[in-house]
Amino acid sequence: MAHIVGIDDYEKKTLNDIERQLTRESPRLEQSFAEFRPIPSAVASTGPSVLTLLATGLLAMVAGVELSSPVMIITGTLMTTVVPAVLEWILDRRRQPPHR
Repeated sequence: MAHIVGIDDYEKKTLNDIERQLTRESPRLEQSFAEFRPIPSAVASTGPSVLTLLATGLLAMVAGVELSSPVMIITGTLMTTVVPAVLEWILDRRRQPPHR
């Protein structure tokens, strides 16, 4: 697990100065900063879990084909299609600006 280190006051001041200068030069950038909503760490950390689920779904599909088991084929198909689609839908909703 990564260790997160905070920034000191000088770095904070420098970053704030850079942000102020950039927003003066580009009003659209200021709007982007105001609308920016970072992806929650809970969603961002689901990557390995989703990859594991995809691999398991693929294995279930292959095993279902080998064993001629429609239930395993359907289960594997759902695991490899529905889960990524739902995750993309969630992330897409997070990227959209809030409705006013």
